[in-house]
Amino acid sequence: MDLLRPHSKQQAQALLNTYAGNEPEIKRVFGLVIDFDTRLPIDEVVALSNMK
Repeated sequence: MDLLRPHSKQQAQALLNTYAGNEPEIKRVFGLVIDFDTRLPIDEVVALSNMK
């Protein structure tokens, strides 16, 4: 998994649209990150990576 930050909000949104598929929780969480230009705490990243 690439942890580099996208260069723009548009690039981040395009990546989200491409890879989140129909996962509403992932889209919700990462959509908030894009909207507020924040970073997720590591515990949230770990929790999301463990979602199935």
